[in-house]
Amino acid sequence: MRTVARADADLPDIFNQRIQLAKNEWKWGHLNNNALIFLCCLAKAGFSPILEFGTFTGRTAYNLALNAATKVYTVDIGRNVDACSNAAGVTYPEYIPGELFLDDPELGDKIELIVGDSMTLDFSRFYGATGMVIVDGGHSYEVAKSDTKNALRLVRPGGIVVWDDYGDFWPGVKSAVDELIDPDELIRFENESIVMYVK
Repeated sequence: MRTVARADADLPDIFNQRIQLAKNEWKWGHLNNNALIFLCCLAKAGFSPILEFGTFTGRTAYNLALNAATKVYTVDIGRNVDACSNAAGVTYPEYIPGELFLDDPELGDKIELIVGDSMTLDFSRFYGATGMVIVDGGHSYEVAKSDTKNALRLVRPGGIVVWDDYGDFWPGVKSAVDELIDPDELIRFENESIVMYVK
């Protein structure tokens, strides 16, 4: 895997665009702000439509929708499934999937919440059609492997797949990605805590 200190070292103009951010209060389980800004810049640069595995409160989907020209699809099982599956035994708090955008009439048409088990949902309508897939759902090996397999089917040529939890804290995610993708095809952006694959 190639490691780059900052995303703009590899993508020189990625941060040279105006984006919108809102509902930025961070809590455990949200992307860090550097990652959120990077993903919003990718959305603004045209990597859409977007499909996100792991809605959680909807902070990422909300901000992506503010910046993407097309629709954001976000998938969540609707409950915490990561109890003690990380290296520190930390669990996510209770949440309502998409609670940060559900009652927002301005973004209602730009975000589609899909509630269900990503391991059994039918994603065939998205095959080869997405510009960016974010894999941030269940962090067990089994779920991360299923979501990554689906992501590779969903993304179009020239599109990207990103993971924010690739590393030792969530060993299931790292193992699944390592098994499915040649490390030479992955880029880690350290400042943004994102691992990216370009199809």
